Amino acid sequence: MNRQLPLVTLGICVKNNASTIKMTIESILTQDFPLQNLQLIVVDGLSSDNTLDIIRTMLKDLPVNWILLCDEGKGLAYAREIVVNHALGEYVIWVDGDHVLYPDFVSKHVDFMEKNPDIGGAGGVMEYIATNIVSKLEGYSWYLYCLKRLYKDLDTLGGAGAIYRISAVKAVGGYDTRIRGAGEDNDISLRIKKAGWKLKMNPNAKFKHIMRTRWRSLWKEYSWWGYGSHFISHKHSGVVNPYRFLPPIAFIAGIRLGIEAYRTFRDISSVIIPFHYAWKRTAWIWGFLRAHIDGYGHDI
Repeated sequence: MNRQLPLVTLGICVKNNASTIKMTIESILTQDFPLQNLQLIVVDGLSSDNTLDIIRTMLKDLPVNWILLCDEGKGLAYAREIVVNHALGEYVIWVDGDHVLYPDFVSKHVDFMEKNPDIGGAGGVMEYIATNIVSKLEGYSWYLYCLKRLYKDLDTLGGAGAIYRISAVKAVGGYDTRIRGAGEDNDISLRIKKAGWKLKMNPNAKFKHIMRTRWRSLWKEYSWWGYGSHFISHKHSGVVNPYRFLPPIAFIAGIRLGIEAYRTFRDISSVIIPFHYAWKRTAWIWGFLRAHIDGYGHDI
């Protein structure tokens, strides 16, 4: 880029990421985007391991503008709003504690936004790091999901690996801190889209996600997403369709996905994807039902 580069804020929301955070920080420090143009805001969700010790050690004495804050256990929406309130950059890029960024990730994202002033937020292409069958199947699913969304006008945009204009986020009132757990990314993107901004995928900004390796951890994650989606279903009528997460429907969708995965990766383990897909979507339904029982979102 032969122009003055903007200041970019990296919002790094972490909780018990000791096993992966070193790779994440290393990938940030090796970006081809000038470090002096980066602001790092780390928000901790009350980690009980040595995640913060690793971060402090790695960033100590480096010429990096960074601060460490805490969400006081109030959830991811609250953590993201902390980042927005302390951000000095024109853009915020969301980085999880289990992401590994390609060296040109930030520069590709910034270039994309600078060339498309009508876009309020853009997603990155999620590749994967897998160490067993569970994480590999999850990686296949997410990678194919990203490919399907390329070059489309989107209604919702996730938080992981995405870049947003700070001005767009603030113009719609920031993140809804009433949201406990997941769903804050869909909510903010829906409101940004409603305000007239476009949402896109950036095909050139790529990062790797270190996938979960245990069936139990997948269940916990997807039930958490289902719980948060119940709130979103009440706040944004018609956006969430829980019926497609029912096990029989999920299994059929998983068959189609498994065929697509085999054609793409030529891996015979793709035949397990229907069971894998039904498992995690059953977890989502379980979380959604628990939220309904708890009345989460009923007061909207």
